[in-house]
Amino acid sequence: MFLGFAACKYGFTFCRPILFVDGTFLKSTHNGCLLSACAKDGNQGLYPLCLAVVDSENYENWHWFMEQLKDFLEDGRVLVFVSDRHDGLLQAVKQIFPSSPHSHCLVHLKENLKKRFGGLDNSKKKYLLNLFNLCAYAPTVSDDLYEVRCDPSVSVNIASRSCSCGEWQINSFPCAHAFCALKRAGKNLNDYVDHYYSVHAFQNTYSKSINPVPTIWKDVTVGSDGNVLLPPLCNKRPPGRPRTERIPSTGVKTRKITCGRCGQVGRHNRARCKEPLEH
Repeated sequence: MFLGFAACKYGFTFCRPILFVDGTFLKSTHNGCLLSACAKDGNQGLYPLCLAVVDSENYENWHWFMEQLKDFLEDGRVLVFVSDRHDGLLQAVKQIFPSSPHSHCLVHLKENLKKRFGGLDNSKKKYLLNLFNLCAYAPTVSDDLYEVRCDPSVSVNIASRSCSCGEWQINSFPCAHAFCALKRAGKNLNDYVDHYYSVHAFQNTYSKSINPVPTIWKDVTVGSDGNVLLPPLCNKRPPGRPRTERIPSTGVKTRKITCGRCGQVGRHNRARCKEPLEH
């Protein structure tokens, strides 16, 4: 089942053409998996665009989701996708959106790199991660290249709208280093900020309303055309024990809890403690 509101579709035209796609499992009666696509508004807030409920996260469902997304948007802009490295998702985006760049989170890539070279000592891993970070934010040399002296010093390229710190490329508005370079070059700062960050664009992003379904509390009846909205076919139980907690991302540290009843350090507290107590 694919769901996308017309108000979200209209508002996305005033957001940067970047979509963050991901999937997660559901803990409802029908189980299944939730696929979603989100953007960011002009105030750097998360903007939900559309979602779908499928039986599992695989290539077939991601391919179907991308087909529905393409028909739903009808957007002439070139989209940029940001996601994890799920094989089915990578293939689906490449087939349905062949001209769209597909990026991955730098934080997760660096965590995977540390895990890949887990046998090295910390100094060598830190050196490799530093090289990897420099490659990701390597500036382009031109006549509009400025060096901003700070700790550490960075290089700003006004022509390509980039800074070696990476913030200008990611956010599409000048960082503090770029502001110094633009001021030195006598440029107008407003000319180097994308129109997606204007007040007009932000107001238009949320100008449309999502109206409630009027028959939500009424019994489902079959219309003259015989169409009835059925629940998703996600009753097939996946193999293994049902998952009750989300899968943590690579490198995410979870907080340990000390139970006030048994004194053990783990994932439960006094209210959920089932350990037998010694008398």
